[in-house]
Amino acid sequence: MPGFPRNFGSFLLLAPLAHGGMGEVFLATRLGSIEGAVRLVVVKTLRPDLAKEKSYVGRFLDEARIAIQLTHQNIAQTFDAGCHEGVYFLAMEHVEGVTLRQLMKLAHDSVPTPVALMILAEALDALDAAHRHKHPLTREALGVVHRDVSPQNVMLSYDGEVKVIDFGLAASKLKVEETESNVVLGKIAYMSPEQATGNVVDGRTDQYAAAVILYELLAG
Repeated sequence: MPGFPRNFGSFLLLAPLAHGGMGEVFLATRLGSIEGAVRLVVVKTLRPDLAKEKSYVGRFLDEARIAIQLTHQNIAQTFDAGCHEGVYFLAMEHVEGVTLRQLMKLAHDSVPTPVALMILAEALDALDAAHRHKHPLTREALGVVHRDVSPQNVMLSYDGEVKVIDFGLAASKLKVEETESNVVLGKIAYMSPEQATGNVVDGRTDQYAAAVILYELLAG
């Protein structure tokens, strides 16, 4: 495995941040033509061994189609996507901070009520923007549903910003890869009954998950 830093297309990968079942996430910077112009970004890649699996590639491309369209102050922006030497990637905004799950652990589940309400209000603003998003050309409502709203997917920057991340399981009219009918994706603790039983869901399933998070924050 090559070390760091290392080149990856138009990016310089600086360090690994996380890895999961489908891929890896790296801290990176875009290689620019202006000397000294540095902007930290996050590069998410699909594992090379999964690049031959149609369903995994389809899910990754579906995430790109959805995420790259969503622009909102409370959504971590995805600004590039592609394939470099057989490796599919997304390039995203780098949010310097912690996840809500990490904050809860640091606070020993004792998050002050005003802070909890502020975090959830801004996360709901992000989800509302996603739910109402229309195709920029056709103005067709895309019916985006995150389907994985959880403390792990809410980022809190050190500057006080709240950012919803990871639309990897999102549903929308842009999706090409269909999830098998007997497969339920997401975190069971935050699923609405409709999602957990494999039924068709809309934005209310994200609202349900957000309410579970708020309960968790307030009840400790």
